Amino acid sequence: MSKIGFRREVLGFNRKDVIEYIRSAQSESTKRENELVKTVDKLNARNAELIDELREIPKLRAQLELSEATVRKLSEQVETLNEKRRELQSMSKDIAKMYLVARSNADAVRESAKQTRERTAYETETAMQSLEQMHEQLLKIDSAVGAAAEQFTVKMKQIFNSFEATKKAVKESEDQMDRIVSAASAES
Repeated sequence: MSKIGFRREVLGFNRKDVIEYIRSAQSESTKRENELVKTVDKLNARNAELIDELREIPKLRAQLELSEATVRKLSEQVETLNEKRRELQSMSKDIAKMYLVARSNADAVRESAKQTRERTAYETETAMQSLEQMHEQLLKIDSAVGAAAEQFTVKMKQIFNSFEATKKAVKESEDQMDRIVSAASAES
């Protein structure tokens, strides 16, 4: 506060100077009080926002746990699908071998016995149709397994993105709370 210079009079100080000083001091005090009230209102509003954000943390944690459970479940499903795919590949190889053996046997039978030619041709044709059908089914299964793997990859990316966004939101909330607590401690 600057030095106050009241004019002197016979019975003390100049009354107008004193009244003007009091009014000026009261005006400054009112102005400062209004500023402080605005600051308190802003702080109260921010505090309410932070409380709301804190209430969201358990929900975000629950979403994170659900996402983790989904990831585990999808991982198990992928492992099961991969196991089935390996089995199907093994079966496909066995079927291919069976096909080659059947064809070789059919050729040998045709060459060795003309009398059984028609019957052997019929059996070979039937076996071929069955093998072709099985081969088509295996191709469809292989395609379905590939599509499931692609869907799994997309889901995993979505889950990981959700996980990262959740972690970021939780971290930002914690940082904001730390800043508020630090500011409140500093003001105290």
